[in-house]
Amino acid sequence: FVSSYMDITHNIPPTNFIPLVSYANNNKLPIIIGSDTNAQHTLWGNKTCNIRRESLVDLLSSLGLNWVNKGTTPTFLNSRGHESVIDLTITNNTGNDQVENWKVDLSYSNSDHHYITFNITSKRLNKPRQVRLTKNTDWEVFDTFLTNNPTPIHDINSNKDLDTAATKLNEHLIKAFNKACPITHIASTIKEPPWLTAEVEQAHRDMKRKLMTARSSKTQEHWESLRQSNRTYNKLHTKTKQDEWRKFCADTETVKESARMNKILKNCNDKTEKLESVYKSDGTLTTTPEETLEVMERSHFKDDATSNPHTDHTIPDTHLLDNIYSDTRMKEAIMSFDPLKAAGPDT
Repeated sequence: FVSSYMDITHNIPPTNFIPLVSYANNNKLPIIIGSDTNAQHTLWGNKTCNIRRESLVDLLSSLGLNWVNKGTTPTFLNSRGHESVIDLTITNNTGNDQVENWKVDLSYSNSDHHYITFNITSKRLNKPRQVRLTKNTDWEVFDTFLTNNPTPIHDINSNKDLDTAATKLNEHLIKAFNKACPITHIASTIKEPPWLTAEVEQAHRDMKRKLMTARSSKTQEHWESLRQSNRTYNKLHTKTKQDEWRKFCADTETVKESARMNKILKNCNDKTEKLESVYKSDGTLTTTPEETLEVMERSHFKDDATSNPHTDHTIPDTHLLDNIYSDTRMKEAIMSFDPLKAAGPDT
């Protein structure tokens, strides 16, 4: 927890603000900052903006910080009747998950600033959640339950009888579903995708900052800067995804990853380990694990001559073959084998 006063007569940020936040982010620590920023902006609920707003927005964006203020209730009210929202509760991503029920308390505070209250949750991310995974529903159990436990239907002679029958039917269906899809526990912590690197996050923050600036100024120069930032982010996003995919494919050559994938493929008929659907060439999704494997095989492995009669059997340029399969390269490849490498394919 940090208390930070941003003097209106001094520039943003105050001393030690950046090193403190950087330390928390680098060590993955939650940080919650209560600050009288003296900065007014419509982004956090104030009716007007002052000159300090852009400096504060740029600072928060560059450090990966955000504010948890909600609503437009003024946090400051002086004796002249001037009111504004200048007190912010600032957090990083980890700290943001721990703040709940944030609000401005309008009770008397003996100050020209109102109280700000909120609750802090401890270890919220490590608590497993109870959910029903509908994709794992055993519909055979569902049908069997309804068959063996039919819903008694009585004569319906009035609207009240109809409502009663509908309620009983609904309760019966819910019981069948709960039987076929029991509650399971999953971790609430969501692992970030590998392509979400620090550079991608920084590019995304820059794009958001320029978006807010363009919306505020409405000048062609700022809109063009936003478009350029958007193009930069998209290029970096795509390149990072491609690099991480190549890294993933290279890692699958290790024994550990190969064993894990082999287990998944061998148990594709197991209800607890399923292959998800993939898109076919006609734009539709596969419906069975076998069909998924077939599509993946056609996509990642070239067809042989028997399945593809249009295969080109033209003899390639021998000069190119000599460069690819030269004696030197073959020797380097053989020497790269580990000691006692057995002949034949790996098992």
